[in-house]
Amino acid sequence: MNIDELKGYGIAEQIARVVEEGFSYNEETGEVYFTTEDLDALNMAFEEKIDSLSGLYELYTDRAKSLKERSKDIAEKGKRFENKSESIKRYIDSLMHIAGKTKLEVGDKSLKYTKSTASEIYDEDSLRKYIEEDKERIKSFYKELSKPDIKKDELKKAITATKKIDEDGNIAYDLKIPGFRLIENVNLQIK
Repeated sequence: MNIDELKGYGIAEQIARVVEEGFSYNEETGEVYFTTEDLDALNMAFEEKIDSLSGLYELYTDRAKSLKERSKDIAEKGKRFENKSESIKRYIDSLMHIAGKTKLEVGDKSLKYTKSTASEIYDEDSLRKYIEEDKERIKSFYKELSKPDIKKDELKKAITATKKIDEDGNIAYDLKIPGFRLIENVNLQIK
């Protein structure tokens, strides 16, 4: 066996065997690979291997650090552009409101307002009391945790299932849940 054929683990193993037993050998054939006379060469090969691996470690660590810094810089730039785009959208929104427009086609862009519904827990104690009054509500509106976590999506579904629209297009819900409400949002979409 030649030292140059050994990998890091193999070199370390051969050094350990030579130090413990005075030599290393092939257990099947009995061939002696290295003796105490080869210990200096094994140690030198080991140090070269460690030096090489340490260099790779530093290279990869530096690259990771550099990429993380670039990633952070890119994320910051992305956030700045995001903020600028939101500022422009707010400006367009104010112009649309002033002009009384709810829909507009300009060039290849389509601007319109869409409605969305968000949910909000505004009084958690009242909401928990309401949920805990009924076993079905506990199953439906609590997540299984040590302290039950409220399933806002399920509460929202329960309320929206009772949705009524009158002749004028006004929306109302028959189910009222203490401590929980739906919030109607109007959002400008630009496509």
